[in-house]
Amino acid sequence: MKTCLYQAVESSHCSIPTLSDLPINFQTTVPCLSDSTTFSRRAIQSFQPSFDHCQLVQQAEQLMLEHVNHTITVDMLCAALYVSRRTLHNAFREVVGVGPMTYLKIQRMKQVHHQLEQADPLATTVFDIAYQWGFYHMGHFSRDYKQMYDESPSDTLKREPKNQ
Repeated sequence: MKTCLYQAVESSHCSIPTLSDLPINFQTTVPCLSDSTTFSRRAIQSFQPSFDHCQLVQQAEQLMLEHVNHTITVDMLCAALYVSRRTLHNAFREVVGVGPMTYLKIQRMKQVHHQLEQADPLATTVFDIAYQWGFYHMGHFSRDYKQMYDESPSDTLKREPKNQ
């Protein structure tokens, strides 16, 4: 599941999907389709997120980025965007395949992972970087990190920094 979740968030927003972009349950429900199958434009458009939902997710993403060091709740996002919880949740599910808080957590986790890869283990700690990105419970953070990256955050920090 972590791979599917990560891939869902990695895919680009609001573009016409290819068969490999479609949810796993669709591919398994219709096993006769292969990657070489050509869909009619109408069939492909039925899987395309609505423009309004794309805009809503982009606005929510912007708010999340602007307040990355603060605790963000669904209710705060809804109030700032003038939408209901259901509308926000449905938009995120339609556009990126996960709810808004799961999406935020994955985005923060990616930032922590990137910084751990670049950091000097003698100059910083996992706690410092995780805390900076809003992870305040190190036990939960470590468990989720290991689930997403198949290694502990301290193992990532100990590796030689990547030059980029």
